[in-house]
Amino acid sequence: MLEQPLRPDTSGSVTVTGGGRWFVRATYDREEWVLRMVQRWEGDRWVTTGRDLSRLGDFPVVWGRPLYYFDAEIDPARLAEGQTERVLIGSFVPCVLELPEGWRFSLPRQEGVVTILERQDRPYPQSPGVWRQVEVRFRTSLELVYNLDLPADTPPGQYLVRVELNNAVMPDRRLEVALPVNVVP
Repeated sequence: MLEQPLRPDTSGSVTVTGGGRWFVRATYDREEWVLRMVQRWEGDRWVTTGRDLSRLGDFPVVWGRPLYYFDAEIDPARLAEGQTERVLIGSFVPCVLELPEGWRFSLPRQEGVVTILERQDRPYPQSPGVWRQVEVRFRTSLELVYNLDLPADTPPGQYLVRVELNNAVMPDRRLEVALPVNVVP
């Protein structure tokens, strides 16, 4: 067992020993976005008066609520390039599809991760200091930590854990995870 969660290797599998609880951290749903905002200076701060969000990829997005998090959790006016924000989301409900006998699976941690890749602030030439356009290019991803409880008598070998994660907030969005597990002596 480890204090730090295991990460799947390049083949997507994790290696554990029988017995105990194992934590596995995996990243899904990476997507890049561009947020364009028009802001006006009001007294002591910039206030957003308009915005547009565009997705740069065409993959299906499971988490898919980055603008909501910019509104509710993350203040885009203070974000800088390279900055990463983590937001606890908790909207995914696991449904176990395949699990070796005697094993237990749980999903104790779900985080939305927002990483700022690039930020440009451009004042309007007609009114510098009053109006500006801000363009923020960022990446979102979904980080999940699984708990796998294995019986002490689990024989060495290769096993498969399959789970469907349903987004309770957006029911049409789901993610099926296949996690190969190598049990060693």
